[in-house]
Amino acid sequence: LDSLLQEIFENIIENESGGYIKGDIVKRNMTKGSARVYTSSDPSRASRAWAGAGAEDHGDGKYSADAHAGSIAIKDKNHEAFKTNASACAEADLQDMRVKAKGEVDSSIYTYQDGVGTLDVVKAKAGGEVTFDGGVKAGYQLGVDAVAADAQLTDNFGYKANLGVNIDSGVNVGDGSASASLFGMGLSIGRETGIQTPFGSFKLRFGGR
Repeated sequence: LDSLLQEIFENIIENESGGYIKGDIVKRNMTKGSARVYTSSDPSRASRAWAGAGAEDHGDGKYSADAHAGSIAIKDKNHEAFKTNASACAEADLQDMRVKAKGEVDSSIYTYQDGVGTLDVVKAKAGGEVTFDGGVKAGYQLGVDAVAADAQLTDNFGYKANLGVNIDSGVNVGDGSASASLFGMGLSIGRETGIQTPFGSFKLRFGGR
């Protein structure tokens, strides 16, 4: 495991040092059974880029791995413009027979974020997930939002809403909620309760994020 990760991470850093990201801060952590690398541009700059990857043997048949990358063309306090994110992760617990695999990519023209929530303007998203972890979650996301909001109004109450076009499909049972959707039409009941259509959705959240 360590030798394979070492080779992967060296390639990441070689790409960075070749000019992919200028003036980066690089962090590496290699321990027995685990490895991690992180690289990002100077956070004081108006524009930023970052990438990272890691894997770990947690012992007792538990393993995890993840990778992510992204960039922001303009960042000023609570405002971000032309932001792109991509991530993937996998977890396995062979002892308790739990598995999770998830990958997603999204890109937004403008984002405002504060202590209450997030507002995205023109956001494209695509991703998929399969999870068996005390519940069942499987499906994919594919769509473009003209506007999307996620706000936590109190410690125990919030909402999510969006207007756009999507063809999401999936099923999720667990974590106090149950939901199902097919080609954009869906319904959720429980901790998150709401309705989804191919042209938008609205959900009430009872509890924290």
